[in-house]
Amino acid sequence: MDVVIDANIIFSILIKKGFNDKILIEKEIHIYAPFYLKEELLEHSDEILFKTHRSYEEFLEIFKMLMEQIEFVDFELKHYIAASKICSDKDDVPYVALALKLNLPIWSEDKILKKDFIKVYNTKELVNFP
Repeated sequence: MDVVIDANIIFSILIKKGFNDKILIEKEIHIYAPFYLKEELLEHSDEILFKTHRSYEEFLEIFKMLMEQIEFVDFELKHYIAASKICSDKDDVPYVALALKLNLPIWSEDKILKKDFIKVYNTKELVNFP
């Protein structure tokens, strides 16, 4: 399955072990993300490190693995404009723009994003996905 991953899923994986990292290991998922994800990771890195239940070494190992698994892709301006018209949260616009460009669903726990007229799977739905 191919999905655009939202930052909240990455934050969750980095902070603690759970269903999200199991999905990455057990399911065959090809993950795409806008380059904007890297900006969000840098912006929230202190908070993530403060909240993590992992050792620093484990955190770095997971971070490196995630960066290797994610295919970072640029979206086009026309997709950004379309996404900005349907997104209620400006931070979601780059993810929706990429999903529109690639015609893929988004993996996110953001309930508001589900209302933005694009296919969004939460973690539970992906676990149960065939």
